Amino acid sequence: MRRLGSTLVLKAWRDTLAHKGQFISLILLVALGIMSYVTFQNAYFDLRGSLDRSYSELRFADLTVRVDRMPFSAAREVERVPGVASARVRTVSDVGLELASGDQATARVLSTPGERAAVNAVVVEKGRFPSAEAESEVLVSSQFATDTNTSPGDLLTLRIGGERVRVRVVGIGTDPEYLYAMQSEGDLPTPGSFAVLFVTERTIEHLFGTVGAGNDMVIRAEPGTDVDELAERIEDELRPYGLVATALRADQPGFDGLKSELEQNRLMARSLPALVLVISAMSLFIALSRLVAAQRGEIGLAKALGYSDGQILGHYLMVAVIVAVGGSVVGVTLGLLGARGVASTYVSMLGLPFLSSGWRATHNCFNATNNWESPRP
Repeated sequence: MRRLGSTLVLKAWRDTLAHKGQFISLILLVALGIMSYVTFQNAYFDLRGSLDRSYSELRFADLTVRVDRMPFSAAREVERVPGVASARVRTVSDVGLELASGDQATARVLSTPGERAAVNAVVVEKGRFPSAEAESEVLVSSQFATDTNTSPGDLLTLRIGGERVRVRVVGIGTDPEYLYAMQSEGDLPTPGSFAVLFVTERTIEHLFGTVGAGNDMVIRAEPGTDVDELAERIEDELRPYGLVATALRADQPGFDGLKSELEQNRLMARSLPALVLVISAMSLFIALSRLVAAQRGEIGLAKALGYSDGQILGHYLMVAVIVAVGGSVVGVTLGLLGARGVASTYVSMLGLPFLSSGWRATHNCFNATNNWESPRP
């Protein structure tokens, strides 16, 4: 019986070689399906891991509150609220920006202590952060710099209160709020139409005359805190300063844009490989059906020699196994090489400051969900 089985395995191999052109095509088709699955699944988790790392290392705010005007001391008041890990008062103001092409853009001037910030820290990708003593130095968001070929040393012209003010670009970078720079929710800005300018308090004083106060607060919550309830407590605390609006992390336009991009990648990782593998299975079924039809005489002879129906079925399934194993080896190898390239392209295109990559065979992208929103109990 063992000899009969060995003979059928050998015959399966010979049948494969006899139709090598057809079966090589099938192996490549299976490899394409496996490769697309491995590529998109790992690229999805690489992109998600890169976002996780960016939000964690740059200490992305869980809550942002806009008021008319509040002193810096308001941050210390809010930090005494149970559930608040850290808070920072800043100034956020939109002004006009004259482009070299003659077009007008919008610049969002945003005060920050830079890479030292306990909330929404800035990462400098090129050049340096503005000096604390300088009045007209800015760090430009990387997305705008890429769109307009802006480099450290360039001068920008702002329109503030009807006056033209010149500032010098000394660095290029971003913060977690503007990894994907969007002016407002649902906005689809054309390249170069929206810039974020990160500046020091000295520059804010020079541009707007504001001293020791701001109109916006960013807050990080303690792990396990219900941010919705925390927002209500903070609103009560800041209401005397003229409460304007409160936004959770999920409400931030850039965060929502990246979340949508991530969801598109997850759907791609689920649908495209499945489609290719279904086509592969159908093609393999047709090929085996034709092989069985062409070998009816050989099948009858095999039964006359004592081969059982199960052994004959196993013979043809062995042909399918050869195709599946060959396609899997090729597909996994190419998929691992392609995943990092796809993730790197997305990270570069989206302007993410960090890339986290690696083989994640144990992850299931079909059941994956985002877990990088504001913490809940």
